[in-house]
Amino acid sequence: MKINNIILALILILIFTSCNQHLPDNYGIYISSNHDLSQLNPQKTIIKGNLLKSFSGLKGSSGSCFRNIDYLIIYEQNIRPEDIKISQLNFKKGTNIQNLFGASHVELNLYTSIKEITINVAPIEGKKDMYKVTSPQPLDSGFYALHFGCMTNQNTIEAFNKIAFDFVIGSNTEGYQSYDEIVSKNVKIFVSNAEILLLKINDYFNKKDFDKIHSIYIKTDGSNYNDEEWKSIKDGFDNWILLSGKIKTSKILDQNIYEDYGTFTLQTVYEKIGTINEELKIMKRNDLYFITFIGSY
Repeated sequence: MKINNIILALILILIFTSCNQHLPDNYGIYISSNHDLSQLNPQKTIIKGNLLKSFSGLKGSSGSCFRNIDYLIIYEQNIRPEDIKISQLNFKKGTNIQNLFGASHVELNLYTSIKEITINVAPIEGKKDMYKVTSPQPLDSGFYALHFGCMTNQNTIEAFNKIAFDFVIGSNTEGYQSYDEIVSKNVKIFVSNAEILLLKINDYFNKKDFDKIHSIYIKTDGSNYNDEEWKSIKDGFDNWILLSGKIKTSKILDQNIYEDYGTFTLQTVYEKIGTINEELKIMKRNDLYFITFIGSY
């Protein structure tokens, strides 16, 4: 009988412990995920626009990532429950904004609010300044920010110099990098593909295998050359190798890359004519990379 009572007591303790939510000791914004409590990182919101209309956003993820969340805990002084918001964010490159003289295009390059999430906010009994935030529906995978109105407010003065707490629901934060990180990554990928294409076209050129160049060479508008058009280009390569000789070395000196296009300055050494400067243009089409131009300038 005593053993049964002990077992019953242990079961009751386990049930009570599992039902007792984990609460923070220090002020901050916290997420409970699989019953582990993690503090979110604050970010200052960035305002772009004008006095008539502005957009508030974040540069990118600060690194907080969860497979799913149970609830959020707000532990801050002087917070009104009605001011607590959660917004889903998406990258916005730019937009047209009305000004006193008409409309003008503004580059944003920020993650801005695309949807406000329905939430329930409840005070935690016996805990001053502490609130529990839940959502009636599980949040989909994506990038989110908990804030106090600054991500949805279009008033520049009221949204200026505010704080938001971001988090990602998913397996990683890689898809929510800052614009600078996106550009840097794009440049590295472009340069890598340009180097591969340069090796290929030089090899095909030296072997006079101009038909293989056809597979990596497209028009500047992204379309393919037909057979008649390619014959003219192939004749040009054939004439050029007679004049220049084979390529001994070729290296990239500089590059100018913008999204799906890249222009590269080359230094090429030929057997007959020696060293000349050339230009290589690369286009990204359907996640593949092609040459649109190579030649001297």
